[in-house]
Amino acid sequence: MKILVLHNRYQIRGGEDQVVEAEVELLRAHGHEVNLELLSNDTIQGFLSKLSTAMNVGHSQESYTWLCAILEKFQPDIVHIHNFFPLLTPSAYDACKKFSIPVVQSLHNFRLFCSNGLFLREGKICELCLHGSAYHGVVHGCYRESRLATIPVAHMIEKHRTEKTWQNKVDQFIAITEFSKQKFVSGGVPAEKISVKQNFVEDPSKEFSTPTGERTSEFTALFVGRLSQEKGVTTLLNAWKNLDFKLTVIGEGPLLSKAQESKRSGISVVGKKSKSEIFKAMNAASILVIPSECYEGFPMVAVEAMAMGLPILASDVGAIGAFVKEYHLGDCFKTGNANSLSTKLNEMATQKDLSVFRKNSRMAYERFFTPQTNYDLLLQIYKRLVPAQ
Repeated sequence: MKILVLHNRYQIRGGEDQVVEAEVELLRAHGHEVNLELLSNDTIQGFLSKLSTAMNVGHSQESYTWLCAILEKFQPDIVHIHNFFPLLTPSAYDACKKFSIPVVQSLHNFRLFCSNGLFLREGKICELCLHGSAYHGVVHGCYRESRLATIPVAHMIEKHRTEKTWQNKVDQFIAITEFSKQKFVSGGVPAEKISVKQNFVEDPSKEFSTPTGERTSEFTALFVGRLSQEKGVTTLLNAWKNLDFKLTVIGEGPLLSKAQESKRSGISVVGKKSKSEIFKAMNAASILVIPSECYEGFPMVAVEAMAMGLPILASDVGAIGAFVKEYHLGDCFKTGNANSLSTKLNEMATQKDLSVFRKNSRMAYERFFTPQTNYDLLLQIYKRLVPAQ
């Protein structure tokens, strides 16, 4: 099968970028001809470039022309789009329709309905735009905390909601969890057009022979991710007022300086690390903390933790908290509540045996998040849209 994969990269590499690269390599490993085309937000430099991007975020003639040339030359059987914002734009769907090529759209965030893609405002879950006008986001300056910057994004959302783009121009969507699928269905995306497929990671036990083995006797916690407000970093730091065991913080982002300047006892902020170094940290830790305060799709760090047989303590919002509870991977705390987080951590630290959580985490990985499971689901989705070859 010939597959064209499109993705608009972020300036700071994140989970979506990792997912795209992993899926492309997975498909190539199974013998498919895959062309990966990337656009990068790094190209948006200077006032005129930013203005042009904002004015064309709903439909870019430049991106349309660029993609038409690629489609004509490569002639794929299917096009798989990941992030289209802000450079690729939904004009990509029109280009695919011109050549009668089916389109799959992965739903990594909630940008179809929400200006910031998170359903988050002032640190709280907000779904005003899910059923109401996206211009609520302008009133509250939801995109980059700017009313002016939010206007073109809200206009894009309203334009494609009115034109029924999501109903008519995309053949199949991929949601990461059942939770996120139901949010999109609630917003008007046809349920029959949304498949649920989790992300995956290669089995790290190839490098670490005993991912579910005993850690050191000392209880230690680990955070891995973007250091930003929506990831619950402030709550995490505040929780250490009442804790005296070690926390290692891996990542970068707007709150990096705040984390580094924190004088909380036991906190070590080590910045960005390689994937191998992250797995080593997971192998040494007792528990992974995921304190997100927004609806996460399903963070890659959670999948990696499960692959390493690492218990998880997550906030009780969205899909990850529900998953932790359902499969007994650890525990949950009240979202945004530092006291609740510290209480739960103390409870887990005093447990003599976390081996059940470790075994459950590894079993969840083997059931849901292996490359083969992911490939089988992805190919099922493609085959529904591409005639048998």
